[in-house]
Amino acid sequence: MSATNQPRADDLPNVRFVDRFVHDGEVFYASRTENRTELYRVTGTVDLARALLQQEAVIYDETICRSAQYEDLYRTVDLYHHMAGRVASITVDAVLDEPAIALEEVDRL
Repeated sequence: MSATNQPRADDLPNVRFVDRFVHDGEVFYASRTENRTELYRVTGTVDLARALLQQEAVIYDETICRSAQYEDLYRTVDLYHHMAGRVASITVDAVLDEPAIALEEVDRL
């Protein structure tokens, strides 16, 4: 399942060191990296590990993960944070206990 079920702003997690705000009814997260601010719009939720590979970014375990990679050797989807490295390794056919929040990077509002 790809991004679905637009979550309510009150149900979305606070992410450490990341600003969350609502603009025109949509929820955004702004994350400062070394040389720029990344702005993400919430597009829905993802509950299948395989669908994580189709997202630009997700919030998983209260962390914004920009990249998801398939590891053929272990048949896992690995999620990465830009500074912390790999934050999760999930069996590709798993259903997530807690859905990940799907994000789309946007240039500006």
